[in-house]
Amino acid sequence: MTKLPRTDRPRPRVRASVMLSALRATKNLASECGQCAPLDPVSLNIDPYEWVSLFDYLTYLEEAARVLDVTHLGLELGSRFDVGDLGPLGVLFISSETIFDGFLQLQLFLQAWQEDTEVALDTDTDLYSWSYRIRTPSLRHLRRQDALLTLSVVTTWLRLRLGRGWSPAEVHFEQTAPADLLPFQRFFRAPLYFSRPTNGVFVTREEGNRRVGDRVQPYLPFMRRHLRDLIEVPVRDRDIAEAVKAEVARRLGLQPVTQRAIAQALGLSVRTLQRRLSGEGVGLRSIVDEVRMSVLHEALDDGARAGALARRLGYSDAASSCRAVRRWTGQPPSALIKSCEGGGVAE
Repeated sequence: MTKLPRTDRPRPRVRASVMLSALRATKNLASECGQCAPLDPVSLNIDPYEWVSLFDYLTYLEEAARVLDVTHLGLELGSRFDVGDLGPLGVLFISSETIFDGFLQLQLFLQAWQEDTEVALDTDTDLYSWSYRIRTPSLRHLRRQDALLTLSVVTTWLRLRLGRGWSPAEVHFEQTAPADLLPFQRFFRAPLYFSRPTNGVFVTREEGNRRVGDRVQPYLPFMRRHLRDLIEVPVRDRDIAEAVKAEVARRLGLQPVTQRAIAQALGLSVRTLQRRLSGEGVGLRSIVDEVRMSVLHEALDDGARAGALARRLGYSDAASSCRAVRRWTGQPPSALIKSCEGGGVAE
C-alpha cells in the first residue's frame, strides 16, 4: 500500500453571515416542529463579516439534521435563506442581467465569503451548469447538508428570477441516493442524479442567456470592487505563502496558475510576489506541488480515474500528470488508483 506525504493547509473559514442565517433558519424550523435546535456555536451578535470556522459551520448543520431528525435539512434551510444572507455576493447574483452572469459572479467571488471551495461554470454543452463542493479532504464527511443547502439556495434564487414554477434541467449530488427521494423530488421537480463528482444545478442554454434584469445597476461595479478587496485581505492578514496557497487551490483545474495570474489576483506585482515568497523561503512551484498533492489525496479518495485525475490536478494531459505523480510518489497514477481500490491510500 502506497504512503503519500500529507501537506498542511490553512483551516478554511466562512463568513459569519452564513452561519447566522443557518442558525436563524434552523431555529425557525425547530420551532415550527415543536423541537429545540442545537446550541449556537457562535454569538448571535457577531459581526456578519467576521470569519468563523468552516468546520464549526458544517458540524452544526450535520448535528442539526441529526437532532431534528431531518435527513434533507439542507433543502429546508436553503429555501429560507434571503439574498442578503450572502451580503454583496447575493445581491450581485440576484441583480445580474442574465442567469449566466449570475453564475459567473458566484464563480468569481464566492471565495470572498467561503474559503477552500471549488466552484465551476460549464457552458460547453446544451446545458449550462454551476457546480459546487468544498475541497478540504478532512471535511468530506461533513459536506452533505451544506451541499443540499447550497443547491437549495441557488434553486430558490433562480426561481426569483425565472418564476416560482421554474425547475432546473438537472440536479447533481455528490451524495448517494437517499432512501426517501420524495423531499428532493418535491423541491427540485427535476431529474436527479446522485453519486456524482460534484454538486450542480443545470439550466438550458436559453434560460442561461435570457435577459432577466432590466438593466445593469450602477452600483454593481462598486460591489464587485468591494468583493475583490475582501479577497485580497488574506495577503495582508496572513503570510504570503498561505495566501498564494489559497489562490492556487481556488484556481487549480479551472483557471491559469501562473505567477502573473496569481500576482494579479492578490493585488501584487510579479516582482513583489517573487520577493515576498523568497523572503519566506518558498517558490510558486513548490506551493503548486503542495496543493496538487492535497488534491491528489482527495481525488484518489473520490475514486477518480486517470483522465479525471489530470484535470483535477490542473494538467492539460494525462502524460504530464503521470510524470508529476511519479515524481511525488515514485509510482504512476494507475498504481495509486489500483492501491486505493484494494484498500485505500495509507495516511
